Amino acid sequence: MAVLNPDNWDHDNPRFGDNEVRALCDVLHVNQQEAHLGFTEYKASGGRKIPNKMKKLLMAVDTLSPSNADCERGFSTMNNIITEYRSKLTTKNANSFISSVGPPCRQWDPLPYVKTWLGKGRRAAHSTSCMARRLTTDVSPPRSETEPKPNPQPSGPGSHDEDTPPQHNDTVSSGVSLPLSDYRPFDEQDQHFKYVKHSILPPETGVENLIAPCHEYKSLEIAHKLEPEKLKAKMASEVLRFACACMNMRTNGTIHFGVMDKVKGRHQYGEITGVPVKKEDFVDALDNIERCFKGSDQQSDARACIRNPRFVEVVDKDSVNNTYVIEYDIVPKSSTVKDKLYSVGIPKFNEKKKKVILKKKVPYCRVGANTPQIQEKKLVLFIQGLKEKDAQRKEAESSYSQSPVEYREDQKRKLSILLTCGKKYMDNSLRYIIVANKLLPEHLDNISFLIHMNPFCVFDFDPDSMTSGLCGKYKEHRAASLHFMQDYDKAAGLSTDDLVKNLKLFDRTSWIFCNGRKDFLGGEKNCDEKTWIKTRTKNMKKAVSIICNDILPKHSFVVVFLLMSDIEQQIVEIFHEFYTEMNGHEDLTVISESKENFKKWSNLAQISCNMAILKNISIVDMPLSHVDATVQSIQVSKNQSAKRLPVFSGGLCFLKSSKEDLLHSLEVISIDQCDDTKLEIMDKDELHRIEQEFYRGGKITWLHFLLADKREIGKIIQRDAFNEANKIMENLVYRKNAIRSIESIHVYHHPGSGGTTVACQLLWSWKSKVRCAVVRQSQEINTVCEHAVCLRELDERDQNICLPVLLLLDDCNANYTDDLRRELSNAIATKKISPSVLCFILLICKLSHDPERMLRDSPSQTVAVTHKLSDAEKVFFSKKGVELKLTFEPEFIITRLRGTLQWTSLMTKCSSILCFAGMFFCHSSERF
Repeated sequence: MAVLNPDNWDHDNPRFGDNEVRALCDVLHVNQQEAHLGFTEYKASGGRKIPNKMKKLLMAVDTLSPSNADCERGFSTMNNIITEYRSKLTTKNANSFISSVGPPCRQWDPLPYVKTWLGKGRRAAHSTSCMARRLTTDVSPPRSETEPKPNPQPSGPGSHDEDTPPQHNDTVSSGVSLPLSDYRPFDEQDQHFKYVKHSILPPETGVENLIAPCHEYKSLEIAHKLEPEKLKAKMASEVLRFACACMNMRTNGTIHFGVMDKVKGRHQYGEITGVPVKKEDFVDALDNIERCFKGSDQQSDARACIRNPRFVEVVDKDSVNNTYVIEYDIVPKSSTVKDKLYSVGIPKFNEKKKKVILKKKVPYCRVGANTPQIQEKKLVLFIQGLKEKDAQRKEAESSYSQSPVEYREDQKRKLSILLTCGKKYMDNSLRYIIVANKLLPEHLDNISFLIHMNPFCVFDFDPDSMTSGLCGKYKEHRAASLHFMQDYDKAAGLSTDDLVKNLKLFDRTSWIFCNGRKDFLGGEKNCDEKTWIKTRTKNMKKAVSIICNDILPKHSFVVVFLLMSDIEQQIVEIFHEFYTEMNGHEDLTVISESKENFKKWSNLAQISCNMAILKNISIVDMPLSHVDATVQSIQVSKNQSAKRLPVFSGGLCFLKSSKEDLLHSLEVISIDQCDDTKLEIMDKDELHRIEQEFYRGGKITWLHFLLADKREIGKIIQRDAFNEANKIMENLVYRKNAIRSIESIHVYHHPGSGGTTVACQLLWSWKSKVRCAVVRQSQEINTVCEHAVCLRELDERDQNICLPVLLLLDDCNANYTDDLRRELSNAIATKKISPSVLCFILLICKLSHDPERMLRDSPSQTVAVTHKLSDAEKVFFSKKGVELKLTFEPEFIITRLRGTLQWTSLMTKCSSILCFAGMFFCHSSERF
């Protein structure tokens, strides 16, 4: 599982982790091809963004049940070393066998987990029964001695058999191994999540750690056919009983309808069957809350704790009928249920009176996988235990904090470490989130470091920021998207990807006004502390949670608090939220000019973070001018206020950063591309690493070309295809009269042969003669077209006399390319540009298994890049091979080969073929 953590990746090996991911997919029954593609995308992003294709594997890893074989073997090993009794296990001994993500093992109490294990019907140490055989005959969870035993016919409201008439007797299940399924993310809106019919959910659970929801299943196999009034009463009785029990136990919970709650016929326990539904019947079932709960307080609490039903579609390749699993989430927050015992009267449809009647209001609790009524003789004892349950709930809701490493350094070194996470300089490997209150006028002259930092987003608490504050000053240099906190609310059903796309989060800085805008006429006003906490804390929490948990991977960003004026409660609240959502890790930095401001803020913030940690992550009593100069000294690249582009007359024009940010669908390549890189702070080892990364299979970057031009690294080898493509460019650009307004150059290449490098070399060599740009992946065609036209006409006087734009489309499908060509043609026609003017050149770079064959389609405008080297290329590669050999370590091959074969069995046919091919390549002179 360590391969899923970006900190453990071997970036020199492009196939690192592939075998491990496949092995995990086999063990966890996750689609191997989909997960592997997701893992490849995850590595390509450097661990910055988790693809949707990989989320199912991560969810499976994060939710491993204590019923897996590893736990069972672990308990057996403990048994051999200590005693045969579970009660004699100690934390000290368990420490050697259990690795958990959470508090230190000395603070971990294994007893609740052992009780949960036994409560689920798992084997005790002295048990000789076979778990696998018992699953084929009866997989319903066994009851403990304190739980009610099942009767042949349904006899009580907590029974699992209530949905099934007595004449339907249980039969032995087929014993067929069905695929396992994950739960829908608890208390989250995910419109794309679906269940697969006949897959198996984990066993129903009782109370565990109060935050992990307990689960209860109801098949509704027959009940879904009832009349609407009867169905509503049935749903209300099940949901309200379960909700009452969860609220009394202070535990999160989910009740699922459309999942088998026992073995029946060929259906297995926990099998997803789904039911056809009328959604209004299940929504209206909650209308019984006011009738069923005792008193207005309990009714409002029930409304707050019981979430509206989620209708999760059940897909079935063998059926076109729409069925659903209906789920109700119960979230009893400690602030809501504290010191309260809840009672509910279960609704029941009376056949004689033809109406719904209520049973006596009684309290319920959760015992194992059952929901029994609290017996009167045990009621006093249960009420006495509520205080302890409230304390446990409150403690469970607060995240555990890890103590950061103490830094006792000077301010410059400390600031450098906090912002770079220990690196020598700031680069593009980390993103930055800024949280700021009002900046004074004297501060606005010292924010250059923020402009060069290009923050991912800014939480701004200054309502005047746009007119006379930080936002207005920033927008003089860079573009920003202006948002409010509620813009990050996904309650409308948006997926994370849709939210990112709508808000353009990765295209430019998202400026979030947290306390209104005085210049905005849309009704978003600033307010005082108390009103803000009452009305906007919820929006703030959602925004912080979505950014920290859904959009940016952990440890890929640093949150910087700029405390430049008097402290108000709002900025303390957002610190609490960041500290909670980031699990108290060390990616927090606080900068405060004033000791008094810091003292006030830290006294309020220490509620969630102790004072020692606050001091360790804070830079105090350092003027912002000093901060600005210090941070700029460690920034390897300063974002230029403007880039230089060629114009038709032969001169140059400026592309301001604020304008460039608006062209977010394109990566514009300027004449002075990467000239802002401070090479003086990069040592020889770092330069050598950059060069080695490319020759070990890494993707070419513009920095490689700059370093090669300045002879900081070796010259980048040019394939023969580059010279051919260069001649095609000359013929197109320097032709007197263009044949077409839009021309194309195709580069077809073998995988790993350097086709993308050839295309990038072409852009680099022509960046001073035409306007060059790379089309970013997955951008809307009309947006790319609009931005390309804007780039062409920038600072040109006549739209008929402009330099052409060279657009690189790397590995785009044919439909995308054709649609873009069509959109550009329409734009040219709309602007009435002469057809004899060359406007755009599409440099189309595509993978091909037979690049030379593709030359036939358009010989005059197509080049092929293959693995086969010409005589001239062999000379260049031989020289480069001699250079690389001087620093090559032979052990590298052996180490990498062992890592590759670690998960491979040499006894399989595929492995035998690979071994034979390896020997053939070593001994045959005719190898290819």
